[in-house]
Amino acid sequence: MNSKPYKQQGFSLTELMVAMVIGLVVLAGVSSVMVSNKKTYTAQDSLSRLQENARAAMLIMTRDLRNVGYWGCNPEPENVTNLLNGAASNFYFNNGESLEGSEAAGNFFPSNTAMALTPTPRANTDVIMIRGLDTASPVGITDPMPSASQNIKIADNSGLVTGDIVALTDCNSTDIFQITGIQDAGGGKDMLQHRSGTADNPGNRSLGGPDRISKPYGADATIMRYMAHSYFIAPGASGEPSLYRQTVVAGTPTSQELVEGIENLQVLYGLDTNNDKIADDYKKASLVGAASWNNVVSVRFGIVARALANLDTRNARTAATASQLDTKPLDVDGDGVNDFTGAETGTTTVGGETVMDRQYQRRMFRTTVLLRNKQIGM
Repeated sequence: MNSKPYKQQGFSLTELMVAMVIGLVVLAGVSSVMVSNKKTYTAQDSLSRLQENARAAMLIMTRDLRNVGYWGCNPEPENVTNLLNGAASNFYFNNGESLEGSEAAGNFFPSNTAMALTPTPRANTDVIMIRGLDTASPVGITDPMPSASQNIKIADNSGLVTGDIVALTDCNSTDIFQITGIQDAGGGKDMLQHRSGTADNPGNRSLGGPDRISKPYGADATIMRYMAHSYFIAPGASGEPSLYRQTVVAGTPTSQELVEGIENLQVLYGLDTNNDKIADDYKKASLVGAASWNNVVSVRFGIVARALANLDTRNARTAATASQLDTKPLDVDGDGVNDFTGAETGTTTVGGETVMDRQYQRRMFRTTVLLRNKQIGM
């Protein structure tokens, strides 16, 4: 019996080639699965971010719209005293018009005021101006006011600062003014000053005497920030279109980029024509008519959100095929007219690279908001 082990003879060239082919086939399959999974993940992540951005934009605007015309628990607009200098002629501080709209960079209605927004709104999109009080951070006063010209005592660390435009309100009246100074009153309290004059921006007018408001308020009164918000679409810091909000900070209009990837905003205003406090007709701002704005009881608005990654993932981005173009027409506000036709030729430049706007996935979102405070004043 031969107990000597067999010598290793190695692999033949044929065996080696077969093994290599099998390995390449397996590697190609694994690579294909990995690429497919990556594409699926990228697509799902892009759509998830699109939906998240759209949800944020809708929630922000809906919340503000619900506060249109809110001047505290005082329900009567005629009981609101605006002490700001030039309030009636200042677009931002005219509380007599709590809601205004603009179309395609045109004038705001019903005031017929020219648009002055920075950055410039995206072409063929709407702008909406919302005025009222911000209910997010109310501040109570700690001591009754001895007279209408006295400073207002509040607890310290309230978050209010000099220059803030606020409203002091109880259930009988509301005074809108600018805080012209804050002093430490001791005992954990601050004193808000409301000086009259033109030294501040915009400052407060005199009401029957220096530093006076309409009446001395009691400890049941509340202070809330004045809200004048314009929502519009403009190019963001990255180059992608974004939802912006312009508000007034210490008397100066200031714009803030809120949500990236929002490329269109369209607004309709719901008119109550038979005094049942239900909208019977929805119209664009320019078609409402100056005498009919008091009958606006709801707002229908729609947005178009798009993915932040375009559909063409190749290097030659200007040579997109028909399958890589989003050509769906979209009626954003529901008025029967397509606001995005699917044939647009606009482009977006991000990171030095310009691509067609149709090379993005997009989704449309629409909602209707009931203006409760507008209904009370009808």
